[in-house]
Amino acid sequence: MNVFTPALRALVDGHPATTVDIADRGLAYGDGVFETMAVVSGAVPLLHRHLARLALGCTRLGIEAPSASLIEAELAALVAAVDAGVAKLIVTRGKGARGYAPPRDAAPTRILSLHAPPLAAIGPGQGISVRWCATTLAINSRLAGIKHLNRLEQVLARANGTIRRLPKVWSAMQKGVWWAPRLQTCSRSFPESSSRPRSIVAGSME
Repeated sequence: MNVFTPALRALVDGHPATTVDIADRGLAYGDGVFETMAVVSGAVPLLHRHLARLALGCTRLGIEAPSASLIEAELAALVAAVDAGVAKLIVTRGKGARGYAPPRDAAPTRILSLHAPPLAAIGPGQGISVRWCATTLAINSRLAGIKHLNRLEQVLARANGTIRRLPKVWSAMQKGVWWAPRLQTCSRSFPESSSRPRSIVAGSME
């Protein structure tokens, strides 16, 4: 069972905080996007790629994306003097009334948090452990390529693998051949400008 560990530091719309409004659509409907970023020696490697995917996700969902300069400034303050950790950025549509229809005048909510680094990754030559997972990823090209806040498939799949604390891997077997999902049709993907391959077996960061 996973043990809850609170964020080391957190900012909500640029101010120290650990809560959001109960009317926030990110909480009510998963109406938003996120990025999980490694922190190394007080900086975030490949930050421009994270910001590109965040902007893509906001555009797809019709959410006004925060400026890159604003995120860079807040990140710099959050991770200063941190040798190793994980930064998570969440952008929601903001507060709204009950109902699925997105409000036209919503002000996006920006949540930035710093967490302890994950356990050491599996090294070369150590091998991996696998098991069958009954949970499959849905196919939705409109949501492909973005890290939206609807993660129930990943939650169910991860719960299926916690018995042996297995690494997180997305793939499936068909007629004796292992396949990864096509990244242009499911939520495990990269920005459209990325040169990464379209079909891979990929781990995931939460």
